[in-house]
Amino acid sequence: MNAVAIHVGDIIGLRLQDLWIADFTGSSSAGLWFDNVTNWTEQTLVENVRIQNATKALRFTVNGGTNSFSYQTFSRVSLEIYNGQTAISSENNSSLFGSFVDVTINKSGNSSGTILSLASTSTWLNNNYHIIAENNGGGGGTGISLASGTTLSGTGTIVAAGLSNSISGTLETLLPYLGSTATTSVVETPLTLAARSNVQLGTYLTPQLGAGGGFRQGVGLNTFFDGSNWITQGDGGANNGATAILGGYGGTTALQFFTINSTGASDQTISNATLDSTHLRATLDSSGLSLAGSITASKYLTSHLEAVTFSATPAFDAALGNSFKMTLTGNVTSSTISNPQTGEFITLLLCQDGTGSRTMAWPSSLKLAGGSYTLTTGANKCDSVTAVYDGTSWYETARAANL
Repeated sequence: MNAVAIHVGDIIGLRLQDLWIADFTGSSSAGLWFDNVTNWTEQTLVENVRIQNATKALRFTVNGGTNSFSYQTFSRVSLEIYNGQTAISSENNSSLFGSFVDVTINKSGNSSGTILSLASTSTWLNNNYHIIAENNGGGGGTGISLASGTTLSGTGTIVAAGLSNSISGTLETLLPYLGSTATTSVVETPLTLAARSNVQLGTYLTPQLGAGGGFRQGVGLNTFFDGSNWITQGDGGANNGATAILGGYGGTTALQFFTINSTGASDQTISNATLDSTHLRATLDSSGLSLAGSITASKYLTSHLEAVTFSATPAFDAALGNSFKMTLTGNVTSSTISNPQTGEFITLLLCQDGTGSRTMAWPSSLKLAGGSYTLTTGANKCDSVTAVYDGTSWYETARAANL
């Protein structure tokens, strides 16, 4: 027997409140079946409704009417499914959009079942979701099932009972509207999400910010991964755009920043092999920030001045900064510069103490102008030497005496 508790469609303003529907278990049975045969369905309110043990608890189909199920409100809806049953099923190109979906689902016992299924090019667009499912019996089944050609988009949260997902369609989330000059869009491919057990819309997705009327314009995070390559999308018009990516790399804690330009409506394909070398702009990790390009400062740049405690054999660690100051309280008999980087500049500021006449033995790797340099001997006087490292030696580029 394929009985259906409530079968409605082609209606505007339907109200279904305070209902308990149970035990509709035929092969084609449903608890609440929305079906457009001649027209469309809009502005339905389903509130405080419980559906228990139905082959398909909530079902959406199109059999001759339009595919529009718009501006629906599902509030405090509770679904309990058993073995082989589906909590929410959307079929036949059904399109639910602009709606609020507040549904709690319990997959009873250790049975198998499906939480949310979109089939046959169904599209759920621009909805707000609060779909929370639990699987307290530990049985198998599917959390979100998106067939090829389907789309699930919107804001909110979907927690699919800890079940694996089957996603061959498109999972897309729209971030809050930012005003007349900016919209947001988030796109992710099925491949990345397919292995997720609990899918929270927006958690695993890549956001993009852009301009109104051409939302992929500007700099944002608008790439997606197609299984082989990263794609940055054109906006379908004359706007140029760029993509910024900030993410982990190589299993380390480093973050890398890339930019990938897109021109007009053209998509740009960036293979994994060339992403680093061609488009890497910056790397940030525990060692610091590394930039691929130049730095432009609107005001000034500062660098740490490293105070070095006097030693007769000091080691100036170039990894600690670019400037070093040491007051000589005795003679320096030998010195070194450690951890140099090719192209790095350092300045050594060396000062006499109140006694003066201290001498300095320069690092053997430092090439001084004229071959040598004797410090000013006066008490409390300072001298400075600046040098650049070429990968092998330090070469003096400037000096100042008797400061």
